[in-house]
Amino acid sequence: MPILKSTLILNKDLSAQPVWSEAFFMTLTHEMGHTLGLQHTLTSSVMSTEITRAMSKASPLGDDDRAGVSALYPTPDFATRFGSISGRVTAGSAGMNLASVVALTLDGTAISALTNPDGTYRIEGLPPGNYATMFFLRAPYNPGSTNAMSNQTAQFCRQCHGDKSNEMNGSTAGTVFSTSPTSRAKLQ
Repeated sequence: MPILKSTLILNKDLSAQPVWSEAFFMTLTHEMGHTLGLQHTLTSSVMSTEITRAMSKASPLGDDDRAGVSALYPTPDFATRFGSISGRVTAGSAGMNLASVVALTLDGTAISALTNPDGTYRIEGLPPGNYATMFFLRAPYNPGSTNAMSNQTAQFCRQCHGDKSNEMNGSTAGTVFSTSPTSRAKLQ
């Protein structure tokens, strides 16, 4: 559902980061993404962590960002131009909440979605083509770990989702899907 009204609040003291800096611009773009309704992602788009972000002022939005905004605020021809992949991430019969599921093309396009509490997901805004899917489960925050990347991702998710970022394991079926504007690929 699109957001009809939102507010972005910035700190009163912006002296810690010059407002002309790359970091300030990317942080502001990331937070504006939240005001539009975008979730965090692990695809190196503007909605990922500062450490994993591959975007810049010159190219601030990734394929995942554009697909997310397009799915939330579609043009009249959106459904005829883009496909989707849906499925469920499970551990045994239990659905895995907040796993990141990514659809990848051979050229490196990555578009993702987070799973719902029951493990279901739907990745929308996929241009026609073939996709492989993979999923990532957040590791729990471990203050004693020397793996800064794992802790950064876990801490990032804990800040936004509280203590729900506990240990997760899981599996998903299927690997390669074809999407077209008129047919929807579905993960079984």
